[in-house]
Amino acid sequence: TIWLATVSIALTIAIGIPAGVVAALNRGRMLDNLISVAVVGLLAVPNFCIGLLLISTFSVQLGWLPSFGAEDWRSVIMPALGLAARLIGLVGRMTRNVMIEELRKDYVRTARAKGLRRHVIVIRHVLRNALIPVVTVIGLQAGYLLGGAIVIERLFSWPGIGDLLINAVGLRDYALIQAITI
Repeated sequence: TIWLATVSIALTIAIGIPAGVVAALNRGRMLDNLISVAVVGLLAVPNFCIGLLLISTFSVQLGWLPSFGAEDWRSVIMPALGLAARLIGLVGRMTRNVMIEELRKDYVRTARAKGLRRHVIVIRHVLRNALIPVVTVIGLQAGYLLGGAIVIERLFSWPGIGDLLINAVGLRDYALIQAITI
């Protein structure tokens, strides 16, 4: 479960932050609208629905990835994407909003007046300041990933704490249920 949550956080950072930055830099344009629709879709659709779509597409129709188990590195891709989908949407939306707010500040205007290139301003100044609240949200959502892993682990037959909890409920092992819950 910790491995699955770690990969999910890595995917969130690799997809959510760049999507938010691109959307903020293209504010009001078609690309911003497309990313915003995708982000809202990721926030609106439950993880198990995204997991079922991933299984249907990449396992059944295309045959690229295994649909269950934890044999090799390919078997972690779909469960991690299913678990990270909501967090990717949250981080993408938050990064966009914070970046837009930071781009309006005086230090950005001063950096432009000094003649700094746009990518230098965005990467060195704006993104650095925008990442403070985004990293905080990612850290706070790590607990959600462990709780949300129960459904994803069951869906993908992933051996982890969530699967152990479901089996403990079936066996009425109250001590184990309490230990996992705590």
